[in-house]
Amino acid sequence: MEKRIIELYRRKFDDIRHEADGIEYWYARELMKLLDYVQWRSFDNAINKAMISCVNNGNVAEDHFSRFNNTIEVGNGALREVEDYMLLHIYYLYLGHCGFRVVRRNRV
Repeated sequence: MEKRIIELYRRKFDDIRHEADGIEYWYARELMKLLDYVQWRSFDNAINKAMISCVNNGNVAEDHFSRFNNTIEVGNGALREVEDYMLLHIYYLYLGHCGFRVVRRNRV
């Protein structure tokens, strides 16, 4: 992948990054759009696979994936409660040509 494309995606990830008490995290519903998922259930399935991979690598999934309910605005301006995840800095989800992968983000 070209260096400029990698940099573009790095900036996009950073644009949706949140931070609280020095901890970086991403909301799954925001990350879903960046990764071109259309339906939540498809992305939720990818997150569940990442959680399994996390456990299989000797980690505690709940240390990296925190499920919660979030309030979003729907088309008519009304608010609706939906399921979401806070994904901590160590795991990024993405779909590559080889299928689903979980990669560690190196902190600089």
